[in-house]
Amino acid sequence: MSFEPRKFGTMCLNGEPVKPGTPYPDNAQVTFGPAVAGYELEWNPLPDGTAHSFILAEPALVNISWRQLFELGFVRGKPFEMDGRMFMVHLPRLHTKKPSWASTPVEGPRIWGQETFIGFQDGKPVQQCPVCGWNNLTWGSAHPSERAMDLVFMPVIDEGI
Repeated sequence: MSFEPRKFGTMCLNGEPVKPGTPYPDNAQVTFGPAVAGYELEWNPLPDGTAHSFILAEPALVNISWRQLFELGFVRGKPFEMDGRMFMVHLPRLHTKKPSWASTPVEGPRIWGQETFIGFQDGKPVQQCPVCGWNNLTWGSAHPSERAMDLVFMPVIDEGI
């Protein structure tokens, strides 16, 4: 089993290849497909004991809300074929409570997680989603409709759906 980073697949917005870190344009369709020269994606294996789950080495898209990712089908997962293999592309699971090892506030880009929970703001219940920092040692939350250049889509893929 190899746990080295791998390059495969390309992300497209409205059918056009784009590089990771692209700001999300409203109402764009996001797809993943075969590698296009100069637009290959670098994936890091997850430390889950297998060589079939990966996380993108850098944010796929920036300035995208959790609600937009939900509408696009990426919260729980969406299947795509990349370079002849099938993958489920989805958000990472981050927990609905701050893990004991995490600190706050979030440092660096905030990565959206799958979960939602009810938090309290000024004594009123509000829907929240977990976000973690780039180094995954910081944890926080954001409203699902929030958009900012530091709120990012960092996809996880599972091979063999």
